[in-house]
Amino acid sequence: MQKESKVLQSSSSSSSPSSAAAAAAATAAATSLLLQSQLMCSHFVCKMLESMIRDHVMEHFKINKLFHNNQYGFIKGRSTTTQLLKILDEWTDYLEGEGQIDVIYIDFAKAFDKVLIDNIIYDHICK
Repeated sequence: MQKESKVLQSSSSSSSPSSAAAAAAATAAATSLLLQSQLMCSHFVCKMLESMIRDHVMEHFKINKLFHNNQYGFIKGRSTTTQLLKILDEWTDYLEGEGQIDVIYIDFAKAFDKVLIDNIIYDHICK
C-alpha cells in the first residue's frame, strides 16, 4: 500500500496529466495482478485441503463399512456405468422370469439448475 501511494504521489507531482493517468493505470494493473495471484494461491490451497479431507473421509467410510452395497458413482471401481450394467442384468432376470418392472426417472440436475447456488453459499458463509 505504501509503495502504491508513493507512486501516486510522485505521479501527481509531475507536470503532465497523462503521466499521472498512466501511473494510476499501472498501479491499478499491478494491484489487480497481485489480487489475482493471491486468489490463485488461495484456490490452490483450498483444493489441496479439499482433496486431503475427501481422502480421509473416504478411507474412514471404507474401513468402517459405512457405504451401502448399492452406492455407486464416486467410489473407485463402482462407477455409474457399473451400476447401469448391474441393474440391466437384474431387469433381464426379472423379465425372463415373467416379472414386471416399473421405473421412475428423476432428473435432479434440472432441479439444481433452478437453485441460485451463489446465494445459498453466501447465506451459509455470511450468517
